Amino acid sequence: IGNANRGVANIVEGLVEQGVPVVVTSRCGAGPTRPVYGNGGGRDLESRGAIFAGYLPTSKARLLLALLLGNGYSIDDVRQWFSLFQ
Repeated sequence: IGNANRGVANIVEGLVEQGVPVVVTSRCGAGPTRPVYGNGGGRDLESRGAIFAGYLPTSKARLLLALLLGNGYSIDDVRQWFSLFQ
């Protein structure tokens, strides 16, 4: 398990402000992605607008995101869809 640093959190914030959805996933064998740690971790990413994939593995999260964006869904719609997998 790893965390992003503060620089990454700042970049995430800038992307989200531009309307780009940033989805946090994990390639671990099991378990959800959750905003647990601060100081550059998931909590900081969440506070800057990142969306957590929850129990969706990376490959499925990528497909869901591509389908949503390809069909014109907004970042708020993307957030709502991913909330179903928490």
